[in-house]
Amino acid sequence: MSDNSRIYTAIGLMSGTSIDGVDAAIIKTNGQDFIELGPAITMEYNKNFKSSLYSIMGYTDKSNTKVLNIEYKLTEYHIEIIRELLYSNNLNSKDIDIIGFHGQTINHIPSKRLTLQIGNPIQLANELNINVVSDMRVADLESGGQGAPLVPIYHYESFKNYDIPLIILNIGGVSNVTWINSDNFIAFDTGPGNSIIDDWVRFSLGLQYDDSGKLARQGKSSTKLVDDFLKNDFFYKLPPKSIDRNHFNYNLIPKNLTPEDGAATAVDLIVNSIKKSELFFPIKPSLCLVSGGGRKNDSIMSGLSSSLSFPVKNIDTLGHRGDFIEAEAFAYLAVRRLKNLPTTFPKTTGCKVPTSGGVITYYK
Repeated sequence: MSDNSRIYTAIGLMSGTSIDGVDAAIIKTNGQDFIELGPAITMEYNKNFKSSLYSIMGYTDKSNTKVLNIEYKLTEYHIEIIRELLYSNNLNSKDIDIIGFHGQTINHIPSKRLTLQIGNPIQLANELNINVVSDMRVADLESGGQGAPLVPIYHYESFKNYDIPLIILNIGGVSNVTWINSDNFIAFDTGPGNSIIDDWVRFSLGLQYDDSGKLARQGKSSTKLVDDFLKNDFFYKLPPKSIDRNHFNYNLIPKNLTPEDGAATAVDLIVNSIKKSELFFPIKPSLCLVSGGGRKNDSIMSGLSSSLSFPVKNIDTLGHRGDFIEAEAFAYLAVRRLKNLPTTFPKTTGCKVPTSGGVITYYK
């Protein structure tokens, strides 16, 4: 069997900017057009560990003792979820060819050529006896790119045969969009995502998130604040473009707002910044499919439906797994890295040439 047609079994891991836990998904793929989905699970971080992750957001030094201690615990979470995924599906390490390990982003400032993910691939590989691809953003930065978003090639291969053009809108901690046509795709971050709401309700009420957007529904958005926010240069900058979770954070919302009004304002900031992204689509999409945690927030979904100029659907309604698309994508990207196929592209990150990113760590 030629390498081109070889099917790999890969596990993808994703710990996103929402900082709520880690997703793990198994897929079978040739790293190109063949993708078969396998089982997937989520493991939530405990409250203390979430707090420790928040405490190092924005750090620029991975060798800091505090960061190294948290990195060790983060990697242990990832080891635990893989063991659970394998055990519950009667699999073992020998059944898996590669792990795609995203790690946890603690800083991302592409203008300074800085992207920092924690997570120890040596610890992961040696504990599980499976080879690991990690550090997938750095090669793109070195090629002149933003280092993000990385998922668009997976979006393209998964959805290029749908009713196109369409967009995949991922609302994680940050929101990003992939516009797909039959032979073309572009991608960029649109602005804030769940992190601005999550951080606001944590600050104002001590809650982890606004369940289904109920709090926001009871509030009234600060229209002037939203209008001022939308004047930010970022929304008029040509893609590709990417931001860190702290770029637009909950400190934008005045502390004297009620929890409900603050949540409603946060929803408006997310929805209106996504609306602004319409400026950059080469052709108007026939459909917007929403993945990520934001699709579970009814206030965001109804706001998108009423403000975008095309239909909006939860990606789950088409049989896809909105919670696991990013984990699946990192499994797919790991296989592409093994085959030296590009993982980032000039129209998705701004790299000078298509670039294959990721460091391969072999277990001992």
